Amino acid sequence: MTAPNQAKPDLATPTAAQPTQGAPKPSERRGRWVAILTGALSILIGLVYLVLITVLDTRGPMQPPPPEALGLTAAPRAPAEAATGDRWPAAAVPPPAGSPGPGIGAGPNRGG
Repeated sequence: MTAPNQAKPDLATPTAAQPTQGAPKPSERRGRWVAILTGALSILIGLVYLVLITVLDTRGPMQPPPPEALGLTAAPRAPAEAATGDRWPAAAVPPPAGSPGPGIGAGPNRGG
């Protein structure tokens, strides 16, 4: 309450304590659009996630990899290996260009 000898504040003219009602500032408009855009983007990401999970679930239960992929059993031999008994024939894997000869750089005393 106001004292009898004090004047009542004029509500028609805004003061520093009262925000003005009118057009928002350009920075406020930009902030509002950024908030709307990020909200829409997050909803879009959520919907894409749900669609992806639904598609992956329709493929059925996951199957374990074959034992050959884990290295638990020997893989079937290639026809060239079965005929010669050589696992990696020399013609199939040429030496890299500029490689040193056999025995060079091998062992515990590699120079120095």
